[in-house]
Amino acid sequence: MKQTKIYRALSELSIYELNRFQKFANSPYFNKSKAIIDLTEYFIKSIKSDSDSQKEHEKTSIWEKIYPDKKFSDVKYRKLLSDTLKLFESFIIYEEFEKSPLNKASLLLQGVKEKNLKNLYNSSLSTAKRLSNQQTDQSANFYFHQYQIEKNEFSMVSEFERKRLSKSELSAFNVKEIANNLDMFFLAEKLRYHCTILSWRNIIRHDIELLFIDDIIKQVEKIDYESIPPIAIYYQIYLTLIDSENEDNFFKLKESISKYIDNFPLDEAKGIYEAAFSYCIKKVNQGSAQFVEQLLMLYEDSLHKEVLFEANNLSPSNFRNICFIGLRSGKFEWTKAFIEQYKEKIHPDLRENAVNFNLARLYFYQKDFEKTIIQLREVDFNDIFYDLGSKVLLLASYYEMDEIDPLYALFDSFGAFLNRHKTTIPEQRRSNYSNLIKLTRKLTKLQPNDKKGIGKLKNEVGDTKNVASKEWLIEKIDALA
Repeated sequence: MKQTKIYRALSELSIYELNRFQKFANSPYFNKSKAIIDLTEYFIKSIKSDSDSQKEHEKTSIWEKIYPDKKFSDVKYRKLLSDTLKLFESFIIYEEFEKSPLNKASLLLQGVKEKNLKNLYNSSLSTAKRLSNQQTDQSANFYFHQYQIEKNEFSMVSEFERKRLSKSELSAFNVKEIANNLDMFFLAEKLRYHCTILSWRNIIRHDIELLFIDDIIKQVEKIDYESIPPIAIYYQIYLTLIDSENEDNFFKLKESISKYIDNFPLDEAKGIYEAAFSYCIKKVNQGSAQFVEQLLMLYEDSLHKEVLFEANNLSPSNFRNICFIGLRSGKFEWTKAFIEQYKEKIHPDLRENAVNFNLARLYFYQKDFEKTIIQLREVDFNDIFYDLGSKVLLLASYYEMDEIDPLYALFDSFGAFLNRHKTTIPEQRRSNYSNLIKLTRKLTKLQPNDKKGIGKLKNEVGDTKNVASKEWLIEKIDALA
């Protein structure tokens, strides 16, 4: 029983959602099958009681509860499970439909038109306009639903009736509004997914291209895009991705987030914040100290707005990045407390690795390098980030402990690792780690008080754009002066 699709799906619901589904199944409008009602009740009761009785979970036992006077039929039992699953899917559709008042308004207009209920034209239009004015969601979906409403309003007047209208009466039609809303939706969504594709290039190599994207960018630059929340946001994200050297692009993005973020649904707002996080993290990795503070402010803002949690879970990447910024800010006790407090928010399958890696990084910042190395042994390298991040921590720990032989062995194995993963690690990212290896190797050959050599290496580190742990390298060079 517990392995069936319907049972596993129901097990993911809250108590309130289970109760709503039971009411849905009991409604004769949606379901007329008593067997489905009985099976739903049985499953929900089992989930709520968390029963582990093997006998209760056998399909023959369930069949006896549903059909006490009928002989067991595996075919009919599987059909009942399938029908219940279909009803549950209808319930999910209904739940999502109820969350979208603009979609309801659009469908109301469509239904009134199809049934030719002319006495309801004005009232249904009034309802659609009222719901539209009350809508706080100003994402691209808002413009799509506006397009549908305007289109349905236009369709309420027949072609025959339109041909009889005068020129001045025709000009009052909403064709321009239909086109404008469709354009805004199209531009915003194209920009959004173009930004997604550009961001992927920082993680993995690909050659995905979107049609018309150059024309779309030119069109966006011609309009008053700053007054259209999704276009204003995604155009600024686009600029931070293609011109990261111009920090004004980030600060304009931050202004747009402050101005518009409350107009987006939580899942989309999360993605917008993550684009801003990524920019700051990239700058911090390049040695820009001011972006440590910028990143901290963004995290505090997003936590305050409860944007970072998805289904009450915190992603390992956000968990890791918050720990990182806490450590870079010197807040070691705060970071330790954060790990302890929020580790349960990480999905159980990902929790152990996230905790082990971030504890290792905490010990490194506390300069407990032996403990760092011991903790890194607990990290499972099934994720490319943990593999790369652990190698960087290990490299720095060996240097700090003056373990030259293990350090030089790591130089070779790390370099070989990067060469083996040319197709999976983007070139810029590989360059970051290759430069770290090269510059740390040079660092080991410097003698204290060799002012000329120290100055030369410091300049080389400063002039190298792509280098991991740049700030640490500079700190170690300065320590030799």
